[in-house]
Amino acid sequence: FNIDPMNRTLFGHSYGGICALFTMFQYNDYNDILFHNIIAASPSIWWPDDQLAYTRESSLYTQTSVLPVNLYMTVGSFEGFMVTDMERMQQVLESRNYEYFNASYHVNQGKDHTTNKEQTFRDGIPWVLRQDIQLPTNSKVLAQSIMETSIYPNPATDQITIVIPPALGAQTVTCSILDGLGKRIKTVTQQTVGQNNLHIPIDDLSKGMYIVHLTSGKIQQNLKFIKGSEL
Repeated sequence: FNIDPMNRTLFGHSYGGICALFTMFQYNDYNDILFHNIIAASPSIWWPDDQLAYTRESSLYTQTSVLPVNLYMTVGSFEGFMVTDMERMQQVLESRNYEYFNASYHVNQGKDHTTNKEQTFRDGIPWVLRQDIQLPTNSKVLAQSIMETSIYPNPATDQITIVIPPALGAQTVTCSILDGLGKRIKTVTQQTVGQNNLHIPIDDLSKGMYIVHLTSGKIQQNLKFIKGSEL
């Protein structure tokens, strides 16, 4: 499948959580970022010696001040020393002031190492889908996103308008609306010549967050909108 290079998400729990953080700590060149969304649930920051994670982060900081990543990191309140570990990592990351970095940290009350994984998956996926991916203007990844579309109003009630840029030229654009579970709700196809507005009625949709998937030839892009009031 063709995947939007600006909107990939990596989810990891426990050892997978620290693996997700290690992946982020390798991004010393923002042109080489594979996952712009990172979800780390109960990351094993203590592994293997209580220092490796901080050493990796420190190495990243000496090489770059730019980190265009959305990070969602959690720990359960019943996870003992791992709560302190996550809070320490949070303090380190907040002190760095990385450019284009966006993070949300949570101690999930009443959750242990197992149940926090489920809670983080339910909360983390909607959170990253609501975030924008911010990149430097000279980013190679940004250059790949040819369809510089926009969607308004957002939130919307009766209709959304999608602006197709002139750079796309004369193309057939297929627009699909998916719900939060990825189920296709409706599809609209339109021929574009120069800049066009694609108007899609949404009065039949329930309140919530939706994904608009645009396809034109080999180009694909995802947009997000909210039906009803802000979530």
